[in-house]
Amino acid sequence: MSSPEVLQNGEWEQCLRLIAEYLLDRRCSKEYELVSHITRHLDFSWHSDPLMSIFQKHFLVRHSLYTINTFWPQKKQLRLDIGPVDIAVQPCHDGDSQRLSTESSSHLAAFYLDKNQFYAMRVERVAEMIAGFWQSYQVHSQKASAFQVLGVPDKADWQTIKRHYRSLVMTAHPDRGGDAKVFAGIKEAYEQLKTLYAK
Repeated sequence: MSSPEVLQNGEWEQCLRLIAEYLLDRRCSKEYELVSHITRHLDFSWHSDPLMSIFQKHFLVRHSLYTINTFWPQKKQLRLDIGPVDIAVQPCHDGDSQRLSTESSSHLAAFYLDKNQFYAMRVERVAEMIAGFWQSYQVHSQKASAFQVLGVPDKADWQTIKRHYRSLVMTAHPDRGGDAKVFAGIKEAYEQLKTLYAK
């Protein structure tokens, strides 16, 4: 068993193997399911501070996920879609290797692929990161809901959103016989997306 400050190389590899096998078997997972899986099987003394313990488990899972995406495309013709909460195994398609190579050099992937981040992290910084995650998750959730209300795909550009909004307003406006609550919901969804797209 390791001390709370040090993970041996074998433990990083064991975590990677546990997560890879879990995902190959199930094909999709939530991050908390992966965390539960590694904590049941990894003999490691997590940090005594609850926030640091959360960070350590989260980091180990994310490190494993981004590491898997560096070799699965070539070895297994598979890739991972790594979302804020959901992780899914997908078959590789043309261009995926290039895209994943670009992703692995992104700021987020670079952070999780660097084991030094695991050891250098402090409680204050973890608290900031957790607050930032929940803020980002709330924005993501609101955005998904707004797309659904307006009936546009989640990758729609701003011009498409405006077109759909104008069309919906024409039929949903109370002055044209529409429902006031539905109209208010459409307007609110449009304003939420307008704020996000303006950033």
